[in-house]
Amino acid sequence: YNNILNSDIKAGAKIIINGRRGSITGGNTYAFIGIEAQNLGNVARMKTFIKMGLDDDIMTKYNAIVSKITDIEKEINILTSAHQDIQKKHPPEVRNVMDMFIKIEKAIVLKNKHLKEAIDEKEKLQKDIDTARSCKAIVKGNVYEGVMFSIDNSKWRSPGIKNVIIEKKIDATSVNVLFK
Repeated sequence: YNNILNSDIKAGAKIIINGRRGSITGGNTYAFIGIEAQNLGNVARMKTFIKMGLDDDIMTKYNAIVSKITDIEKEINILTSAHQDIQKKHPPEVRNVMDMFIKIEKAIVLKNKHLKEAIDEKEKLQKDIDTARSCKAIVKGNVYEGVMFSIDNSKWRSPGIKNVIIEKKIDATSVNVLFK
């Protein structure tokens, strides 16, 4: 048998339980992208919690990087303003040997490098968020009563159904169940 019984599982991608009797029964299961299984839960209605999609960790990271980008941009603006002030007040032969001017130029280059790195990290996180928002559970057999789904904090409790795809539409606030 291929099954997960009364376990706490966390996957950064998709959980696939193969086989005719592949099932997840009991416990807490989290999958970033989704789940494929024959059955979820059991006839005894064992409490089975399935969570998919976004979690607090990725949103915390995303919000932190957005804040970091804002801070870096402010710092670049301050440095650029100081750079321009020195340029206005001093001819090139004077300012090009000023320690302060040279330090400001180096700081601007470094801050721009940090900004590019932060923007790249934000774009990667955004791709991960978009991937997580398209998560779904494909269940070829039964989703028994006692199974509770949470997708991006939208919740759905199974009434006991068969052969379904469970997902959350990107613009929706509720879980969508599609019968195959």
